Amino acid sequence: MRKNIVAGNWKMNNDLPQTEALITDLLKQTKTSNAEVMIAPTAVNLYQAFNATRASNIEVIAKTCTLQTMEHTQAKLVQQC
Repeated sequence: MRKNIVAGNWKMNNDLPQTEALITDLLKQTKTSNAEVMIAPTAVNLYQAFNATRASNIEVIAKTCTLQTMEHTQAKLVQQC
């Protein structure tokens, strides 16, 4: 039998408060789901997302890094500082 997978990719769109809010909502929803849930937050929020989902069934994954995403990530880091 095939397992259902739900995966979300932020595509550099959410800042840390938005990421935390989305993870909080996902944690509530995944308690009643049989699907495998994966999230791919922005690179600057990977650590926080991993820590927030550590005790859950949500898997944190990372996207491929290119020069364009590295430049965008750098700009996001500067905005957060």
